[in-house]
Amino acid sequence: MRGWRLFYHAVWTTENRVSLLEGEVRRLVYDAIHRRADELGVVLHAVGGTQDHVHVVFTVPPQIAVADCVRSFKVASARAVNRWQRLLTPLRWQKGYGVFTFSERSLPEVVAYVHQQEEIHRSARVNPYYERVDDVV
Repeated sequence: MRGWRLFYHAVWTTENRVSLLEGEVRRLVYDAIHRRADELGVVLHAVGGTQDHVHVVFTVPPQIAVADCVRSFKVASARAVNRWQRLLTPLRWQKGYGVFTFSERSLPEVVAYVHQQEEIHRSARVNPYYERVDDVV
């Protein structure tokens, strides 16, 4: 186990909440986030979302700024999708994002929330705290 336990939950949307994150596009986004996390030494606990937004639960090493980490996830995933070039509308992310810290004790609850995004949104059981996408830059 690492000597640091810094838990974050980030969420961001597609620009103008365009519903692009389905099928192969969603897979490309998630794969790019996983690759970038590996490159940075970030531990991913969960990646999930719906057609217009992404949630990422991660543990970031203290030498990496959270803003740089999230920016890197967004850039890498948009590039991966836009290189694929099968979309009429290129993938662009909103300017900012929401990010929240939480304790290790809450990790299972937050991971479950992210993994169950489709069902949570379908059944209107959304937790507004976990869905805030303020324009943090």
